[in-house]
Amino acid sequence: MMALASSAHAHEVGYSPGQTIRDTLSDGTVGPEMVVLPAGRFLMGSPADEKGRDFTEGPQVEITLSRPFAVGKYELTWDEWEKCVAKRGCQDNSRRGYSATSSPDWSGDAGYGRGRRPVINVSWGDAEAYVTWLSAETGETYRLLSEAEWEYAARAGSTGRFGWGDAEPTCDAGQENTANFDGPNSVGFIAGCNGRRTEPVGFSAPNAFGLYDMHGNVREWTKDCFHVSLEGIPADGSPWVTDCARGGEGNVFRGGSFTGGVDQLRSASRQATIGREVNMGFRIARELD
Repeated sequence: MMALASSAHAHEVGYSPGQTIRDTLSDGTVGPEMVVLPAGRFLMGSPADEKGRDFTEGPQVEITLSRPFAVGKYELTWDEWEKCVAKRGCQDNSRRGYSATSSPDWSGDAGYGRGRRPVINVSWGDAEAYVTWLSAETGETYRLLSEAEWEYAARAGSTGRFGWGDAEPTCDAGQENTANFDGPNSVGFIAGCNGRRTEPVGFSAPNAFGLYDMHGNVREWTKDCFHVSLEGIPADGSPWVTDCARGGEGNVFRGGSFTGGVDQLRSASRQATIGREVNMGFRIARELD
């Protein structure tokens, strides 16, 4: 395991690693819970012998994040999303026909429920609209995580396949390796955890950074556009947004989902898409100074 760099800068700006912060919105309510992550170094990507590895996860690259930043404790929820919709900062995604298909699965909550469940059927542009709105509401700088930041947050110091190490994930709540994914349920059928639907955020145990559901529940947008390998990714952890139009694969999402298998849940797994999907949500980041 690579040692984390000093987190002294977090103290310099008045924040401590592990601290939870919430900013106040213009109506007096509070925004999403954010957890302060320390600056640090880690090896991004997967080794050639990792179980479930895809060639797009290499070559491994040492990433240095020189400044602490805050990350959403949970995936963004419907409650949080709907505040933005109500104030017309975000487009309403509840209407049938909101996306290119008329299927109700591709608009709104697809019947899974709202409240503290993660928002779904949001595009990369929708996620960008939300962080733009939240920044204006709070006077702070919110944004999507870079792909490197996301993997750093998911690993939380681990060099294994998952933030908890190499143990296979389980659908059973309350375990260190619990995740909402398309795997065996409590009676052994491959039908997805709890009938293949989103679960309220906090379904998993927190990782070593205090973040929940980094593996499973919904896929999470990152800022980066997709590149077919890690060769050339910025070593400082900043978003990789050069040559975005050349590949045309869309933006990167991470973390797997309730519709995905074990391989997609791994910390190094990286995929991309364009548009809205029933298993697609996001997590946000906040600058600390």
